[in-house]
Amino acid sequence: MWIVKIGGSWINNPNLSNLIKNLQRLSNKDNIIIVNGGGMFSDSVRLVYESKRMSEKTGNYIALKATELFSHLLKEIDKNICLVDDIESLRFSNKMLKIWLPSMILKNDSTFIKNWESTSDSVAAWLHTKINSLGLLYVKSLTFEKKKI
Repeated sequence: MWIVKIGGSWINNPNLSNLIKNLQRLSNKDNIIIVNGGGMFSDSVRLVYESKRMSEKTGNYIALKATELFSHLLKEIDKNICLVDDIESLRFSNKMLKIWLPSMILKNDSTFIKNWESTSDSVAAWLHTKINSLGLLYVKSLTFEKKKI
């Protein structure tokens, strides 16, 4: 079982569909679980958090819900993706690509720190230790500035 953390900035990446297609293909051989970031959805939550002065705990919970919005968008790309909100179902290998919806479990889990330093990368690392996956792969976007030499 492998966890693949997809950065929220991939929401605008033209290769997102290809990435999902390749992960779906790999899930036929091994159990693949996606943990994704929230991208622009989480950015919006942070703006509201700062303007409304909500607690960090509430802000963290709403940001986790924002990651789930991106999860539903990924399901639109591939209808065969299985959205999972409990940990036991993640362990079940049914040759389907899974995306974990973390908000309900992490809201009530005392081991997960609920503040703005707990990012979706932290969520992926938390899940990795919780289910003892074989590995955790981070898929990030990088931009490079062109400079004339």
